[in-house]
Amino acid sequence: MTARISQAGNRPQALQCRGFTLVEISVVIAIVAIALSLTPVALPKIHDGIALRQSAGYLAAYLRKARSQAMQSSHDVAVLIDTDSGSVTGVAGERAVLLPISAPIGLLVAVSERNSGTSGALRFFADGSSTGGQVEFGPHGNRKVVEIEWLTGRVSVRDEDDPSNE
Repeated sequence: MTARISQAGNRPQALQCRGFTLVEISVVIAIVAIALSLTPVALPKIHDGIALRQSAGYLAAYLRKARSQAMQSSHDVAVLIDTDSGSVTGVAGERAVLLPISAPIGLLVAVSERNSGTSGALRFFADGSSTGGQVEFGPHGNRKVVEIEWLTGRVSVRDEDDPSNE
C-alpha cells in the first residue's frame, strides 16, 4: 500500500492534522479566567435576590392561608409580623416562623393594628377583606413589596420599582 503525498509538502495526508494554535488556546484560557474571576462577585448578589424573592413569596403564601382560614372559620385571623426578628405568627396550626432574609423589613399597617414600633398585625375578616397594609423587604433598588388590599384582602407581590403594578 502506498501513501499519498499531499500538495503542501511531503507528509502523508493521514498524518497531517489541523489543531489549535497556541494563540487560540491562550485566548480561550484568558476568557475562561476572566469569567471565573467575575463569578465570586456576582454570586452573592444572585443569592440575595433569590432569598429576597423566596421570602416575599413565602410571606404572601402565609397571608393567603390566613385569609382562607378566616373565610372558612368565619372568624378574624390576625398575622403578627415583628420586623426586628423577622417572625411571623397567627395562622392556627402553624408555628411561628422566621423569614429567611438578612435585608431590612418595612411594615405598613393600620394604626389600630400597630403593636409597637417594630411589630404590627395584618388582620383578615370572615368576608375576605382585611385591614390592608404592606411589607417591604430588601435594600432600595432591589425591594420586594407584599401588598394586602383592604377591600378584597388580595395579597400580591411586586418589585418596588415596577410601575406596572401600582
